[in-house]
Amino acid sequence: MDDCVFCRKTATEILCENELAKAFYDGFPVNRGHVLVVTKKHVASYFDASSEEIQAICELIVKVKKLLDEKYQPDGYNIGVNVGKAAGQTVFHLHVHVIPRYVGDVKNPRGGVRKIKTSIEPYPAEERLGEKVYNKLVRDKIPELIREAGKERFSVLRTSTSISGCFSKRCGRKSKSLLRLVIRKSLLISWKW
Repeated sequence: MDDCVFCRKTATEILCENELAKAFYDGFPVNRGHVLVVTKKHVASYFDASSEEIQAICELIVKVKKLLDEKYQPDGYNIGVNVGKAAGQTVFHLHVHVIPRYVGDVKNPRGGVRKIKTSIEPYPAEERLGEKVYNKLVRDKIPELIREAGKERFSVLRTSTSISGCFSKRCGRKSKSLLRLVIRKSLLISWKW
């Protein structure tokens, strides 16, 4: 296809290839060594490719990994395919991302590609992490909200312990809703838990 950026790749840009697939560095890399493995024939998505083309891609992924191991010595890899606009595909020619990963390239890599969006069912620790972030936000923001609202009477003593404790599973929905309302309205005068 003439207007496809992947179909137009020149021989000098190709990292490695086989009869049905080719690999080259991503023009917008996520990490050092980010490579795309594509079919030579223009195929829109993974599900449009033949089993032979899929096999050729898989063989090239292994070859690309060996090349990247030698050149970059990554600590891990993410391998992924975006199929369709809703999944983030922007070039409609089948391509598989081979992304080298390095210790420290993100704060917490746990979950890998699962972090693309929030899980329908919370991944282990995802729920607790969200709770910790919310508690920290509440703890850090409440004094500021009170000052902005001009309310100086405030029981700081209970804030850090009671608010954090409130958002455990023991706390009822009414208490959580009340706290959210208080924060939204910036009308907090004192805490009585």
